[in-house]
Amino acid sequence: VEAGSDAPSESKVDQRVAVPAENGLSHTPIIAPKPPSLVGHQPQSAGSLKPSVKTEDIIQSVLTELEAQTVEELKQQKGFVREQRKQYKEMKELVRKHHRKTSELIKEHTARVSELQSQHQRRRLTLQKSHKRDGKKSRSENSLSTLDQELCELDQECGQKLAELKEQQQQQLLTLRQEQYYSEKYLKREHIKQLVEKLTSIAEESQSAQLKKLRDICEKEKKDLKKKMDKKRQEKINEAKSKDKNLTEEEKLEINRSFVNEVVQYIKRLEDAQSKRQERLQEKHKEIRQQILDEKPKDSRASAQLAVLHHKGQQIGLCIVRSHPSSVLGFSATC
Repeated sequence: VEAGSDAPSESKVDQRVAVPAENGLSHTPIIAPKPPSLVGHQPQSAGSLKPSVKTEDIIQSVLTELEAQTVEELKQQKGFVREQRKQYKEMKELVRKHHRKTSELIKEHTARVSELQSQHQRRRLTLQKSHKRDGKKSRSENSLSTLDQELCELDQECGQKLAELKEQQQQQLLTLRQEQYYSEKYLKREHIKQLVEKLTSIAEESQSAQLKKLRDICEKEKKDLKKKMDKKRQEKINEAKSKDKNLTEEEKLEINRSFVNEVVQYIKRLEDAQSKRQERLQEKHKEIRQQILDEKPKDSRASAQLAVLHHKGQQIGLCIVRSHPSSVLGFSATC
């Protein structure tokens, strides 16, 4: 109730005016209310004001809550998607290159095995023809026994060379596949690093833009609050005029002064709410960036992973060789 008011007012109004607002900021008007003992005994002035809407209600009506972009939302950004596509093409090209190199080595091995087998067949035919000519002259059992022995020795010699060649070929394929395995894993690890760096850059850019937008929103919210308060001020003046046709300029000024002080308090409350909102948003931004960094391989962890990969590559290669001890094509298919 304004000072100088002569009209009775409800006790409910007095209680609400006297109660301090949240966060220690008082809503007590500049003009102190009448004591309860005087309520009902004073005439009402045309400039008396009804209690306004609670501070937090008005502030919440203009306050806009902003949500930080999640990691999944950041991954939908064009820059990140482009980086993923580029890496996919790089990995695809590397795998294709490895398959081509493996196929070429297998073809080379197959050709060498075929050449060795052809040489063996030619030597057998030559030996058989030689003994056939000699046999026409001698026709002795000694001659036949010698042929069988020479053919057996030739087969053993060829078998040994073929086994050595295949062992050498399998070892070459094993070494090649291990190198390719490490190469692909290393590229994959580098890709993860690059994606983390790209996502961090996108997050920082997006968060910076969001904070800039927040500053613009804060200014708009203050303007909206002032508009709302000015509307209420005009409504109070009109209400006072409707009750008292002879409302003086002094009474109007008193209403305006009261509202100016109230607006100052409301602006302070709004700024406090805006500051807390920005702190929450910045804290969430920090959490998002940390989530992104957690996806980046650590140096110590990377060393351990490489050791595991080395051992795994050896085991894979050895299993392939043991599974196909005499088949080069079988080995390549498993690879």
